Amino acid sequence: MINNIKISFFYVRCYIINMSSIRDEIENDMKEKEFKKVKKQQKLLPKELVGLGCADKTGWYESWHKDRDLMNFTHPVRMVLFGKPNVGKSNYLKNFLIRAFPPFERVVVIHCAKDSTKEYECLGKNIEMMSEVPPPDYWKDNHSKTLVVCDDLDFKSNNKDQKKNLSRLFGYCSSHHNLSICLTQQDCFECPAIVRRCANVFVLWSSHDIISMSAVATRAGLKASDLRNIFDSVCDKFRDSLTIDLTEGSPAKLRKNGYTVINKLEGSDSLKERMKSDNFLVK
Repeated sequence: MINNIKISFFYVRCYIINMSSIRDEIENDMKEKEFKKVKKQQKLLPKELVGLGCADKTGWYESWHKDRDLMNFTHPVRMVLFGKPNVGKSNYLKNFLIRAFPPFERVVVIHCAKDSTKEYECLGKNIEMMSEVPPPDYWKDNHSKTLVVCDDLDFKSNNKDQKKNLSRLFGYCSSHHNLSICLTQQDCFECPAIVRRCANVFVLWSSHDIISMSAVATRAGLKASDLRNIFDSVCDKFRDSLTIDLTEGSPAKLRKNGYTVINKLEGSDSLKERMKSDNFLVK
């Protein structure tokens, strides 16, 4: 009886081992077939990078076209405005807002004096006022075309969480959660580096601080000497601004006061002298 049981266990063990071996062979065969299928598909791919898209960015990215207003920057835009007090930073921002088409469905203003400032009342009663930059999760269900304004925030006294939230606002939330961002600041050196690196539109006003202006010029792809020439010869009034538009497909990279296109001259010194604008031509 005992021997019969031992023999039965032996056959059962052999059966299990055999079935396991068969299963491994089937799995290996399936893996080999899948490998061959993938290899065949890969051979059909072109020898260049293929645009695979991103589900977070589908359906709301805008692009330039010939009839688009120059102040209607493509959404999502990450704009920084650097200038002294009372040069017109907020006025430029409001002009962008009223020219946006399709218009923004939601406007959020992050302001150090959210309960007392009346600066944005002219834009209507539906403006959302905040005193701090919210965390990334705050924006995850945002499906409306939204403008976020960061108005002269004090970054030096910000805690780590606020700096992290601002970094993610510019570096991730803007491109994945339907947000355009405008940040105004009097001193570009007080603006976090991640903001300057992520910005694709710079709006500048003349400054006596040549070092900071040179730093901004470098970040925006201009030579410091070119920036000084523009403010000396083209944007030479107190409230004249220079827009450096780095958005994809922009029809005019350099503009005075939002609309006047600035082109760098190519040609003889006599032509430059005749234009009286150093080496820049205003159209």
